[in-house]
Amino acid sequence: MKVIEKSDKPYLFEDYPLPVGFRFPESYLFLLEKRPPDIEPWEWLASYKELSISWMNIIKKQFPYRTVIPFAKRDDSDDVSCFDGTDTSGNPKIIFIHTFCSPGSENRGEANNFDDWLEVTKEESRQFKLGSVEN
Repeated sequence: MKVIEKSDKPYLFEDYPLPVGFRFPESYLFLLEKRPPDIEPWEWLASYKELSISWMNIIKKQFPYRTVIPFAKRDDSDDVSCFDGTDTSGNPKIIFIHTFCSPGSENRGEANNFDDWLEVTKEESRQFKLGSVEN
């Protein structure tokens, strides 16, 4: 079994072609500079270059009509949170992609932007952890 190394520096696809004009949200970049919060059952992909590239390639292969940049993966499902790569505003919406399903049924919803996603995800994480304690 191959061990995937956690990076000290966040991986932002520096050596991977991103859509022309795409910019990561400032709040996302700021969060990565400090210690990102624990959002279990979600995992920050920027901590793992190999996983970031792998999920980018999986989504591109499964849904070639999608232009997204994955940044978080839910550990207990095949759901991946992605930035909308077609948005050049610097505050892109978030698209929830369910991988390993039939094309056309992958969309699991959206968030207006990273800040909205983070707020919902923190609450989801809190609820998840409370449920884990009860079990």
